[in-house]
Amino acid sequence: MLGDDAEDESEECAFAFFSPVEMPGEPTNPKEAWEGPNGKEWKKASDEEMGSIIENDTFDLVNLPPGRKAISSKWLFKRKTDADGNIERYKSRLVAKGYQQQEKKDYNEEVMLKLQEKFKCKTLGDVNYYLGLHIERDVEKRWMRVHQKKF
Repeated sequence: MLGDDAEDESEECAFAFFSPVEMPGEPTNPKEAWEGPNGKEWKKASDEEMGSIIENDTFDLVNLPPGRKAISSKWLFKRKTDADGNIERYKSRLVAKGYQQQEKKDYNEEVMLKLQEKFKCKTLGDVNYYLGLHIERDVEKRWMRVHQKKF
């Protein structure tokens, strides 16, 4: 039987094994990325991210209500490599600093309401089989399962 010390060491080892590792030299902010040695590649990746955000109509520019603070964002920069460690692409993502959200506030409800403004969905009736897919669903329990029993 292992003692408490051995258990603590195994937990530390597991934490170290599963902790994300940054590649040496990955930028931590836009200035560092765009003005660094691979600035053109990072700028292109950032431009692609912004293009995707604009194309998908991800954000609406609105005035903040009085007394409200916007949730900040941050750029993340990562190099994607193949199995041999060769750089395949530069990836840049703009993410919200979710830790600034208020505790106990139901953001899912807000997101659902916003999505309902953009998308309208109408049930046209039950379907059990479509395009080679078997579809099962329970409207009351709000679940759906799709699988390929036959093709």
